[in-house]
Amino acid sequence: MPGYPIDRAFSHQPVSCLDHLPGFLVIGILATLLDMSLLYLLTEIAGLWYLIAAGISYTSGGIFSYILNKELTFHNPSRSYVRQGLVFLAISAAGLVLNTGVIWLGVEVSGLHYLMAKAGATAIAFFWNFFAQSTITFRVWR
Repeated sequence: MPGYPIDRAFSHQPVSCLDHLPGFLVIGILATLLDMSLLYLLTEIAGLWYLIAAGISYTSGGIFSYILNKELTFHNPSRSYVRQGLVFLAISAAGLVLNTGVIWLGVEVSGLHYLMAKAGATAIAFFWNFFAQSTITFRVWR
């Protein structure tokens, strides 16, 4: 965001709920790098089918994202880890279905390379995850 002070990206006192978006984006980029790297390694090096590899890599990126967003972006004090973890898991599972579906459509229907399809899927999953996690898991928008 042009002119947006980076120190507010992880601020404890956001001005509005959308002030969480830059921190969520930074962590999302790091999680995406992990996700894409694992997808490539599992598909090209380990020889896994691209959809199985996508599920494993997406889940790994999601766990990474949850831990960092809970502590750095949302500063969520909840110690109800089981409840919050199950909610996070349910939202992530829906995101995984969305992500995998978009990859499948991109590869099988549109003829895209799986990494190109993954890029589009990542953008869609990002917005799904931000709004669902901030609204439901971390209860920012009340």
